[in-house]
Amino acid sequence: MKKENYQNKPGRERKEGYIIVLHYFLKKWVKILGVGPVVLYQELLTYCHKGKYVAWPTIDSLCEQMGIAKTTLLRYQ
Repeated sequence: MKKENYQNKPGRERKEGYIIVLHYFLKKWVKILGVGPVVLYQELLTYCHKGKYVAWPTIDSLCEQMGIAKTTLLRYQ
């Protein structure tokens, strides 16, 4: 079975990638912030690329990506 190359097809960009999160942040701040806000932070980091330091995703798109309800997300602010 041939594997499709999504990079060559219009409208089918690859969604793979990575973010860098410091070990210090995971070790120290998860205890203070909690798991939910840390996952939100990591999700926001996925929107900051190509030298951008600001992200403006919609609340609905964040909820969809994280698999949580809007009320849950709003508790993390």
